[in-house]
Amino acid sequence: MENPELSFTLAYTVFAVCLIFTPNEFRAAGLTIQNAFSPWLGSEDIDFIGHHLRRTSLTVLIHSSLPLGYFMGMCVAAPEKNLIYVHQISDSWRVFLFLSVSLQMTSWLLVIYWYCCHWHNHPISRTLKAHAQLPYSTSGHVAASINREFRRIDKVVIGVPGARVIVTDSWILKVSVTVISSKLGRQFLQGKNCLIPQTNVFLTTCTLTVH
Repeated sequence: MENPELSFTLAYTVFAVCLIFTPNEFRAAGLTIQNAFSPWLGSEDIDFIGHHLRRTSLTVLIHSSLPLGYFMGMCVAAPEKNLIYVHQISDSWRVFLFLSVSLQMTSWLLVIYWYCCHWHNHPISRTLKAHAQLPYSTSGHVAASINREFRRIDKVVIGVPGARVIVTDSWILKVSVTVISSKLGRQFLQGKNCLIPQTNVFLTTCTLTVH
């Protein structure tokens, strides 16, 4: 006899993995967060930094909603569990629901905080501030420089949309699902590493160089 709970769990797991680690087949079909919300995200070519500020924030919200989505889907897939009636469910499901809602609310509060502060506290903005020195006096000047150079046709782009390395005249950019790491190129920091804050709160050393 088919177990609807197990079937839904397997299907949702595959969906979640494909959403987080988007396979090339999904990219080719346009089934990505970036394509689905492209009207709100804006053009990457026109506003590279603004586009990725919005994209990474949206990605955080969608990824953090996956546990809650699983619970809501299970309410439909296994109605005999009566998960819709919170006071009747088991302690384990109640804890799962509490953690799922807490994760979603925390993510929304974080993104709203970034937005209300004009993205100044977003990890990408903090990365830009690390380069706010001559010849770029503010993070806004850094963003303008990156936007301007990204629009040029002579940039080098390596990799797929979810894992790209972009090399311009002055910048080396590493773009992944929730992270943008940046480094001044050979004109300013040749042979030096720089510590880059990322959206997952960890620190990594960017060692890419251009010869």
